[in-house]
Amino acid sequence: MGKKGMIVILSLLFGLIQVQAGEKDRYLGIHTGVMYPRIFNITASYELETAYHNAWEAYVDYATQWDECPDCEKVCMDSFWKERYSYAFGLAYKPAFKRGKNSVGRFRMGVDLGSCNRDFALGVELGFEYVMTLKNRVQLVLQQKNEVTFWGKPTFKNGLLVGIRFPL
Repeated sequence: MGKKGMIVILSLLFGLIQVQAGEKDRYLGIHTGVMYPRIFNITASYELETAYHNAWEAYVDYATQWDECPDCEKVCMDSFWKERYSYAFGLAYKPAFKRGKNSVGRFRMGVDLGSCNRDFALGVELGFEYVMTLKNRVQLVLQQKNEVTFWGKPTFKNGLLVGIRFPL
């Protein structure tokens, strides 16, 4: 298949997906991704859109940092899930900086409280997110996340998460 054939197929696929943007909607979402240094992250969220596509988000975040197992010298279930972990409950404000017909780009600023290996931790989060709304109001999300954690390890983490949000 040549370059022109690929362009035709992609044009047809994108033409079939109908999209729209909404305001003052509520969503439940799930996001997952990988962060530096060697962290798997999963987040469940409740989002409330406000005027002009800005949003507030309440979330529960779980992260696990993996390392090679000293016994088997590779990443196994024990070294992935039980080595270092953290969970947090947080709140983020997300002002829009770019709006389109079916998409929105937002800054992401938040704070969370939780536990890192059973010790208290406070996190401050900054980042970006790109949201595309489909015709049935389901949202596809690409999120870039930077977090500084006080009283927890690792102190700084950053990464990329992908997710989906369902309207309520």
